[in-house]
Amino acid sequence: MAEPVTPAPAEGGSSAAVHTAGPVPLPGEGGDAPANGKAPSLTPLLMKLRWTITLRRARATLAATIGGAIGVLYALGALAFGGPALITSASVSEIGGAFAPTAVGIGALLVLAWLLAPAVVSGAEDALSPAKFAILGRRGRDLQLPMLIASLISPAIILTALAIGVLGAAQTVMLVRFLAERPAGAISGLVLLLPSLLAGLAICILLPRAIDAFRSTRQSSRRSRELAAGLGIIGLLVGMYGFSLISNAIAESPSVIDTIVHYALLVLGVIAWTPLGAPFAIPMDLLEGRYAAAVVRMLIASVTIAALWLWWRRSLEQALTQALQGDSAAKSEKVTALVPRFLRSTPFGASVGRSLKYMRRDARYSMGLLVQPVMVAFMVGMSVMSNNPSMSIFATVVVAWMAGLLIYNDIGMDGPANWVNIVAGIRGRTTLAARAGVSLMWAVPMLIIVTAVIGVLHDLGGYAGVLLLSALGVALSGTGIGVATAAFLPFAAPKPGSMKNSSPMAAWLPTLVSMLVTWLPMLPAMALIGASFAFGQYLAWIGAVIALVLGAVTLWAGIVLGGRQLDRHWPEVAQKVKTFIG
Repeated sequence: MAEPVTPAPAEGGSSAAVHTAGPVPLPGEGGDAPANGKAPSLTPLLMKLRWTITLRRARATLAATIGGAIGVLYALGALAFGGPALITSASVSEIGGAFAPTAVGIGALLVLAWLLAPAVVSGAEDALSPAKFAILGRRGRDLQLPMLIASLISPAIILTALAIGVLGAAQTVMLVRFLAERPAGAISGLVLLLPSLLAGLAICILLPRAIDAFRSTRQSSRRSRELAAGLGIIGLLVGMYGFSLISNAIAESPSVIDTIVHYALLVLGVIAWTPLGAPFAIPMDLLEGRYAAAVVRMLIASVTIAALWLWWRRSLEQALTQALQGDSAAKSEKVTALVPRFLRSTPFGASVGRSLKYMRRDARYSMGLLVQPVMVAFMVGMSVMSNNPSMSIFATVVVAWMAGLLIYNDIGMDGPANWVNIVAGIRGRTTLAARAGVSLMWAVPMLIIVTAVIGVLHDLGGYAGVLLLSALGVALSGTGIGVATAAFLPFAAPKPGSMKNSSPMAAWLPTLVSMLVTWLPMLPAMALIGASFAFGQYLAWIGAVIALVLGAVTLWAGIVLGGRQLDRHWPEVAQKVKTFIG
């Protein structure tokens, strides 16, 4: 049997046998390996690492730290005002009332927030990514509990625990109130209250850990991470718009509250049977005598915690293995043709293909495209609830106007790639026409759909056609101004991952020009359409046709003048936009 390999003594030191099996022991407090040969616990090490990283991030990203501090203050304010209100509700509510669904709703919101956190806050747990611990020679089961304990060093978890504590205090008040009337249900509810709330907190904590570990085992491009964060922002906008719609509906008709409460109770009743709300419904189930439902919900909570724990462990094991094997993402990269199938292989077709890839792959474009339908849906919903078509008409005009805003710095977004166009000898008019065409590919179908929906919802009659032609004119005009602005007033693009219009002072002038000048060619048409309300609808049709014609002329002029500017000064433009704004 072969002898264990012993390396030669290092200079000034002594030899040490190389471990041939088992985990690599970590140094202890004094820097030496333990005498018994066992590796020390990773918990103190990871807790210290997590605390150090938290402090360094706070110093490095001051703006994010200030934003987080403001969020903490708002959360504490919500607890300070909402907690007493919830406890007061528990002190006056009756069995079978709205308190139990309210408790389920609060708990479900907490779990949902933690469920969505990995998508919205991309990279939040990268500092403790399992792949970075592969060299320690530990298995996933060795890392799991220390990583869980280290993750508790977080203001969000402390706030969540406080919120669940307030919820538990309110449920305690409710259970104590009915202790004499329903002793069995109240006593069993008090006994299982703390385990139920701890189960809910455990689900909140385990969800992002398991999801983050699972994501680390999957190939994830920068664009997908940026898009996930952007979708989280859009979800936040949808929530804000939805809250605004409900508030306006209540203001318009207070009787809507009964309908909203009815459907909210139905939704919460369903949520109570899911992992989102099951743990928080158990104490009230016991108080109301629904013991079978409480048992089922205990099983749902227990199975959820066990499944998350096992899923997290499996993902940790896979992440540790993949980290040692390396990333083979480049080998499976799919290569597609640049020129779309519906176009010929010409400079125009190549420019269209490049712009389409920008729209699809660059989050700075795709987020702008995704925000537009959300804005339109909100404005149309507001106009329907208030029975006022003016906001819907404004939504149509906004969609048309944003067609030009999408490409007003398209040349700047190319960055160093402008040299490809220069070396290939592509005419400026060709590339600007392609960019304009791609922008209108999105705007025109949206305008047709929005106009058709608005015409049906508000019974616009002949004015629906007027609105469509006018909006198309605005889209053409905005696109023409956009491509001209891109050629005459280019500026370095913001870094990938940021919004297209998040640049500093350099972006203000072209943004202002693109926003304001779009409307100048439309003034004659707007005057005729406005006069039609006094002198007849035929003026509106004339104004709409003029808007379409003037928009087409503005588009043509923008492409020609912008193309001429690029042909004469493209090297200077490329030099100006070759880097991202830091």
